[in-house]
Amino acid sequence: MEILERNIKVALVGDARVGKTNWCNKGIAGEDTDEYIPTINYQSRERGFCSTIGLCTFDFWDISGSHSTPQDREKWIEDSYAAIIMVDLANQESINNTILWYREIISSQQYSDNPKHLPVIVFAYKAYEDDAKYKIKPTEISWPEEMGSTPFHYNEYRDTTNWETDQTHYSAMLLADLSTTRPLGWILEQLTGQPEIGLIAHYSPGPDNAYWDAHSPGTLEKWKREMDEACKLPMPEESDVEL
Repeated sequence: MEILERNIKVALVGDARVGKTNWCNKGIAGEDTDEYIPTINYQSRERGFCSTIGLCTFDFWDISGSHSTPQDREKWIEDSYAAIIMVDLANQESINNTILWYREIISSQQYSDNPKHLPVIVFAYKAYEDDAKYKIKPTEISWPEEMGSTPFHYNEYRDTTNWETDQTHYSAMLLADLSTTRPLGWILEQLTGQPEIGLIAHYSPGPDNAYWDAHSPGTLEKWKREMDEACKLPMPEESDVEL
């Protein structure tokens, strides 16, 4: 499938401190850090997935919400295949600014050499133990008509960090995996036109990765040929020795 044969660039935008870089660090790079370091301009990170329709590699562009200009952001977004607008449900301003980020995404295609309709999804990554921190309940959010049917995914899992209690603890990586597959699965569905695509594993892209080698199209094709050839061989006759 053509879309899977290239890196799928996804622009990640949103206000400062809504969790964009944290999501990339934990969900994409597997780095467990909660230190806040503002992104300057943008950072690019790749992560590969094994999906129900084949291998695919996402190239995430974590674009700064405060240390960049609208002109630069439009340039960085214009050749993307999809975009994620990240919000913080405990930050009403980030929710209000969603329409502004949406307009920047749409505007980026006006001057593109190859304009395209970008699938856009709104995503709330941060999860809080105390729902009272939410300024608005996820189920009560509605976007302006201008945004059409832009879907909204949010992470409802709690990241409980007190190991001395009986409360369920969701590790950083588990939280990241649960928060990664939902929005990316939807993006793949929009780009390929195939419904209910599942992301079943992830790998580090590159020829030196064992998972990539074992599941690459070339290796799978080789295994299929060997299986077909084996099926054509006659069954061996039983002998007294074998019995």
